[in-house]
Amino acid sequence: NVYGTLIELDNAPTWRGDEGSTYQAWEFNAFPNDQTAIAPDDIQNDFGGATLGVTAEAVLQPIYQNRLGVWRVNSLGNMHIDIQNTDNTGLDTWKEIWLQIIYKDPGGVGSDVSIVTDPLFAFTPGALQRMDRDPLADGYFLDTYKIILEPNPPEERIELRSIQENVYISAVAVDTKCIPEPASICLLGLGVLGLLRKRRA
Repeated sequence: NVYGTLIELDNAPTWRGDEGSTYQAWEFNAFPNDQTAIAPDDIQNDFGGATLGVTAEAVLQPIYQNRLGVWRVNSLGNMHIDIQNTDNTGLDTWKEIWLQIIYKDPGGVGSDVSIVTDPLFAFTPGALQRMDRDPLADGYFLDTYKIILEPNPPEERIELRSIQENVYISAVAVDTKCIPEPASICLLGLGVLGLLRKRRA
């Protein structure tokens, strides 16, 4: 039973689709023309685009243990995701990222995938936590991570690395939400403007 995996990325945040949020997801059922900028298979992003890339050390396997399109990433390389986002970058803003990864490690025991964000200054200590680990068929796992970037950057890069010899990545999804939302900031600005007008009057 060989199958794709995008449908299994079902651990969505409650705020998906809200104002100021984005969603992008990849499964790897076809060889890309350019493995440095792979377009999402599903995307909802009003702020721009998103791409996923892998370094030269990564190898796409058409079928790996009953799954279509699995990237083998070793400890020398990485998979990276670049997402364009809102220009709302005030010091009092932050971004919540909900990251889902379907993967398998050689031992089948679900060792953590190493995660790095850029800009690094926005990745504050303690701002990364694994929310869930769900075992899937054939020794794969679905891990869900929550990441907080503060202040909110206009775009971000998330790097996935192996902490051992190889890790096999079958699908990835990223949700982001700007806090406060752009609409909320506009309303706040209007409120301040109204207050200033009253004082002048």
